[in-house]
Amino acid sequence: MLAEKIAAVRQKNKLTQEEIAEKLGISRQSVQKWESGLSYPSIDKLVSLSKLLNVSIDYLCKDENYVDSDAGRVGGELRPQYKSIHEWELYSKTLPIEYRQCIDEGLDAEAYKDLFFAAAKMPDGEEKEKVSDVIFNITQNAKIRSGYKYDEPNSLAEIRAKRDGFKPCFSKKPSKSHIIAQSKPVRYGKSCGICLSRRNYFSR
Repeated sequence: MLAEKIAAVRQKNKLTQEEIAEKLGISRQSVQKWESGLSYPSIDKLVSLSKLLNVSIDYLCKDENYVDSDAGRVGGELRPQYKSIHEWELYSKTLPIEYRQCIDEGLDAEAYKDLFFAAAKMPDGEEKEKVSDVIFNITQNAKIRSGYKYDEPNSLAEIRAKRDGFKPCFSKKPSKSHIIAQSKPVRYGKSCGICLSRRNYFSR
């Protein structure tokens, strides 16, 4: 059961509900509801949770009781079974892509280029994942490099701060009829897409 697995692996990692909540940017009550089965994490939170707890999404969602099995234990401690984790769930499999994305986003990561590519060439296993976790933390704390010409705020507060002083390109506020007329192609396109998808579904 998902709720029991989240609680069990969290405890094995010696993390409190508060620590999980802080790392995922949610409330402790949300974690408590996950572990009691009153609610379920969204897909993006499930991905983040699996990375944080160092287990696969398959393990969290499937019925097998991984925690009670000795297959994942080394010296009495729980260890992820990396061979059973699909490559798209492992951060280590995307390190070259991650580096290029960091550069494209203006992060000051050029000094770590050799580390990214050296880690990508390491044999699959626990040591590679540990190095990848270090790299992940580096990217999370990286600053925007000097001279980067774009400014891409992430939080709503930052976006609103950048909006101050912005002057719209139109001289006056568009009328309701103008907005409706401009949005017609979008609404028609959406309607056509829905009709086509239903036709394909019912024709099967």
